[in-house]
Amino acid sequence: YELSAVGLAVTGDVWDMNFEVARQGQISGRVAKRWFTVGDKYEITIINEADELLLVGLVIAIAYVKQMQAGAAAANASRY
Repeated sequence: YELSAVGLAVTGDVWDMNFEVARQGQISGRVAKRWFTVGDKYEITIINEADELLLVGLVIAIAYVKQMQAGAAAANASRY
């Protein structure tokens, strides 16, 4: 993914929530999903403190999109 409005690039495995976020080639942070927990939990490593809220918001947004996609796929599968 590339978020051109804020100049961020997301690389890695977004579906499994293990990725890095960079701004102009400099890593701003890393996200890693923690498995074997109750509910979804993520570890966010902040490298550039100026991007802290942006990284947290990005994780929330990606998790939301994944949840919506999973719900849509389940709804379509139940029709057949």
